[in-house]
Amino acid sequence: MLWASIGRIPGLFLYAYVGTLGQFAVRIMQHKNYPRMIEYWIWGGVFVTTTLLLIVLGRVAYRTIQTSHASAIERNGARPGMLLR
Repeated sequence: MLWASIGRIPGLFLYAYVGTLGQFAVRIMQHKNYPRMIEYWIWGGVFVTTTLLLIVLGRVAYRTIQTSHASAIERNGARPGMLLR
């Protein structure tokens, strides 16, 4: 359960990120608010951080799946192309 919750984090960050950008876009279109330069840097930093987190967690998950699959093959003595039950 912990790993499933950790795997959802990048999606939640991206969801909040897109929502915040949408909110600011509506305010800009209504001429109520204009973002400062620091806000652009923050938005860019959040996007880069979320993208890197997604890549790192994806690599960790892929490596874990490959390791568990290889250990299952070793235990059962199956060939790599065989379907395991």
